[in-house]
Amino acid sequence: MKSTDVLIVGGGASGIMAALTAAKSGADVTIVEHNDMLGRKILSTGNGKCNYTNKKMGEEFYRGSNPAFVNSALSQFNEIDTIEHFKEIGIYPKEKNGYMYPYSEQASSVVTCLTEAVRNRGIHVYLNENISDIRKEDGFIVTLSKREINAKRIIFATGLLAGRKSGCDGSAFQYIEKLGHTFIDIVPALVHLKSEDSFLRELAGNRAEIKLTLYENSEAVFEDRGEALFLENGLSGIVSFQASRYVSYALKKGSKVVVSLNLVPDVDIEEVVSRFKGDNFYKSAKTALIGLIPDKIAECVIKNAGLDPDTICMDLKNGDIDRIIKWVESFKVNISGTRSFEDAQVAAGGVDTNEINEDTMESKIVLGVYFAGELIDIDGMCGGYNLQWAWSSGYVAGLNAAKVE
Repeated sequence: MKSTDVLIVGGGASGIMAALTAAKSGADVTIVEHNDMLGRKILSTGNGKCNYTNKKMGEEFYRGSNPAFVNSALSQFNEIDTIEHFKEIGIYPKEKNGYMYPYSEQASSVVTCLTEAVRNRGIHVYLNENISDIRKEDGFIVTLSKREINAKRIIFATGLLAGRKSGCDGSAFQYIEKLGHTFIDIVPALVHLKSEDSFLRELAGNRAEIKLTLYENSEAVFEDRGEALFLENGLSGIVSFQASRYVSYALKKGSKVVVSLNLVPDVDIEEVVSRFKGDNFYKSAKTALIGLIPDKIAECVIKNAGLDPDTICMDLKNGDIDRIIKWVESFKVNISGTRSFEDAQVAAGGVDTNEINEDTMESKIVLGVYFAGELIDIDGMCGGYNLQWAWSSGYVAGLNAAKVE
């Protein structure tokens, strides 16, 4: 039976960071991963470019039952530490509006450099392995597909259920629960929103800079600004992704979910009204809006207001203009769901943070057990925040798991 100081279950971003930190601290470290390579999920991050952190960082970019849980880890290993760490292993940074990428703009560069760093640190790696049992006995006895390992400490860094193609299947959850831990409901996050509104078919492929407000049972619960991409059966774009975790939880409760899109968030509404009056009297209602919002969306706005898009402005009554303005300011889309975990960039939910020491990432229930990354009930917004959480929590878990009494 192989023995090791620190066994890390999961060879993704947080697991690799935990392994490198523990090994640098002098521990004998072993990673077990059920994929055939380390860091597979990293390959799909940032549209294949790997947005690995962001220069704007803080609790406000994180979600969960207790977002403040991130503060201790971020203070111990922040975005500046991440940039320096990646420089050390060969990743030169490229900044785009605070978003940090490898200069090569290839996620594969990050995976290659991390894998090389693991090899150079002498970390033991077992791929294509699945856990079949974990026993608390003289440390931990972990039974795998092909071997048993005796570990003094164990770090769970398995991720949740997002990105099923990259191997996140939840197979380790049962062993975490057997150790006494509980999970906050796991739902897709950073994912497309689904809708059955028929008018969306006319808008598929159109983009608009908007302000999105999410309503749960008529109560506003989330607001954000950015680009929306209309799909024939829903919404995509960054604002939709940011809203998706709230949509997932609301629908799980059986709530009615509607998003309201302000199509002209930076335009005085009187400017919109003026487009239907004066010199514009001989324009069609649709043409009056073109130049302000995309033409296909303008046409849909007029139809949703109950009017013919070709109606001449001079024939519009005040009530007609009011209905058009209402749709311009609040273009409502009924949300019926989100796409699945397979399409989600991350999942919300995970191991309850009340059961984890925020300063060390160690379990409050079983000493010697640590957690890192997405597995914990913390999820970040788009923009490198989920990877930064992986690096920060992995660093803290690895540092403390390496401390042998």
